[in-house]
Amino acid sequence: MAEPMETSPFPEPADLDFILSRIKELSGIHTCANEELPKTVPLESDGLLKDCAVRLERRVHQIIDE
Repeated sequence: MAEPMETSPFPEPADLDFILSRIKELSGIHTCANEELPKTVPLESDGLLKDCAVRLERRVHQIIDE
């Protein structure tokens, strides 16, 4: 009896247009979140958030390039 194939919630690896559109969408969400942050947020928290976003973006680009 054949085992059922696992399905992935992600598109085919070659679907770079989908990946790039998701990156743009997430970048937009990040921008909106930064604009809505209260001005009383400590600078170190804001810097940490930006650092995490930059690392995520780099990792996504690295995955796309592979």
